[in-house]
Amino acid sequence: FLNLQRWLRIPTRALLCLIVGVMSMAPLLAAMGLLTPSFGMRHTWEYYVAMSLMAFGQGAYFATDRVMLSELIPGDESNEFFSLAGIANRVASSLGPLLYELIARQGDFRWAQLLIVALFWLPLPILLLAIDVGRGKSDLDAYAASKAKATIID
Repeated sequence: FLNLQRWLRIPTRALLCLIVGVMSMAPLLAAMGLLTPSFGMRHTWEYYVAMSLMAFGQGAYFATDRVMLSELIPGDESNEFFSLAGIANRVASSLGPLLYELIARQGDFRWAQLLIVALFWLPLPILLLAIDVGRGKSDLDAYAASKAKATIID
């Protein structure tokens, strides 16, 4: 994905959206089994395709996620922010499978795949509409300058 980002000259935020789109294809493939009796995780090859899409996107997502986070945090406070991101990751790693299992036990596991798609897409409006990376970088520069000035005065 890094080479694709460089080739297309797209920002990190757009790359995250692209990766989420790729990762969403796997649970959507499974959810298609709700609509048709002959497709949607009913054959072995479908599992290979779905898991390949998920694995292809997941590594790129976590790497790109950290890149975007590092663009928006003060360098000397990176430990705190990356620790907070790690805690959020652990909570999501616990709640996600719990919700998935609660839905899957009610019937067909394909309904739980729709939950995965919803959880993938839920942050996209926030990422696209509420996060201004350029403004965040300029605010970061202003914060760093004011912190340096306060350190000099002290």
